[in-house]
Amino acid sequence: MSKTLYEKYIPQAQQIGHISAKDLFISMLNPNYRGKNFTWERYKEMAVRVAEKQVFTSFTDAVWAKHEDKLLEAARNSAKLSVDQCLKESDVENWMPLGASKEESK
Repeated sequence: MSKTLYEKYIPQAQQIGHISAKDLFISMLNPNYRGKNFTWERYKEMAVRVAEKQVFTSFTDAVWAKHEDKLLEAARNSAKLSVDQCLKESDVENWMPLGASKEESK
């Protein structure tokens, strides 16, 4: 008996979304990797786009053609959950540069 979509491909798509979001978060912690227009408010949007690209490249054409919508949905949802978790647990949006006061960091 072959595995169903939810047994075989959805967990993989979810893992891709999760890992993509976490890897991007770790990269964005280093200011050298952020562009001048980067904001943490747009991080979720960026993470979802990265997850979409990663999930697209991770499946064969046959699997992708048959399950594209469900694979994208699983990766997007997983990336969004991971972003929310990263932002909540780190409180990175309220960090200040070392040695700066709250007034200077505004």
